[in-house]
Amino acid sequence: MRSNITKAIIAIILFIILISTIIFINTGDSANNNGYITVIINNKNNQIVSQERIAFEKGDTLFDVIDENYELTCDNSAYGHYILGISGKDFMIMTEGNTSSWIWFEVAYLKDGIEYSNNLNLDDYNQIEVNSGIDNIELKDNMIFAINERDNNHASSVFNQDISFNDNNNDIIKIILIILSIVLISLICIWLIIKINHKKTRITIKQLAILAFMTSILFIQEQLLSFIPNVQFTFMLIALYTSVFGLGKVSIIIFAHVLLDNLFMSSINPIVIMPMLIGYLIYAILVNFVKNKSLVFIIIFAVIGSIIYCLCFLVANALFLDINIWAYFIADIPFEIILVISTIITIMYAYRPLEKILKPRWDDYNKL
Repeated sequence: MRSNITKAIIAIILFIILISTIIFINTGDSANNNGYITVIINNKNNQIVSQERIAFEKGDTLFDVIDENYELTCDNSAYGHYILGISGKDFMIMTEGNTSSWIWFEVAYLKDGIEYSNNLNLDDYNQIEVNSGIDNIELKDNMIFAINERDNNHASSVFNQDISFNDNNNDIIKIILIILSIVLISLICIWLIIKINHKKTRITIKQLAILAFMTSILFIQEQLLSFIPNVQFTFMLIALYTSVFGLGKVSIIIFAHVLLDNLFMSSINPIVIMPMLIGYLIYAILVNFVKNKSLVFIIIFAVIGSIIYCLCFLVANALFLDINIWAYFIADIPFEIILVISTIITIMYAYRPLEKILKPRWDDYNKL
């Protein structure tokens, strides 16, 4: 009885933190007062094609202001808005849908004690380093928001004309990583084929059907909850599948889920597939070490695994997209908090009951 009360109190506290974090993500960038911003559009040849002073109202977000005044092509997800193209009366900037051509942003706020002037002097502004994410940028009066175009051969910047994204050493590293990614995926496929056909670990058609059904549950629940960032049953289900089916069979589920997810989201590229695949496999391996321990150990290792999963994306984005690692890490903290809390609550309440139902039936089936 006392343990149930303790679990309920912990769950309530975590739920309050979860809701607060989600609210912060959705409202943390809203304007506190009415004001004006200067929007500068800069093409990849460092030619300013548009410069406008635009009014905004209290409660607006930076995305609201840009969306109302320009025609945007963007990808909307639970994680925010990703601008793929922007156009006005006399200009159009559009990405080519790959990491070598994209729109990135620079933001600067007017220094304290300095009044705004139409003759912009960039020395009057404090610049903050920003990458391709527009959400959670604070909307303040008299700020400058610069939208820059780039590709592998041209790097534009309103504030730093000497900026360069083209690094031959990084290009070599990226090529090596892509090759390693292909090799790793190929080795995983070969290993799974051997695992399925080996006498001692051979998977029957019926077992494969069960694993396929479990993969469907994993995939569908994640898509149904995709409108809430990082709130899901994915990590609880992978922990459950690891306990019930074992690490070998759960690897098949993870591999199938990653392929399905990226096919569905049209994100078949190493930047997404590799950190996702590696992150899930590391998570399953960690949980496998403590699957027979107490629930507290499982939760602790699941939390560590979920954080490592997020860090895998940080590393991939830093290597492939030339982002600022520290800025990315800070921006990702609210999403990591949501993921950790979601993992704790789902494992705390759903892991053991589902394991008691599923594991005996799987064991009995394998005895037949």
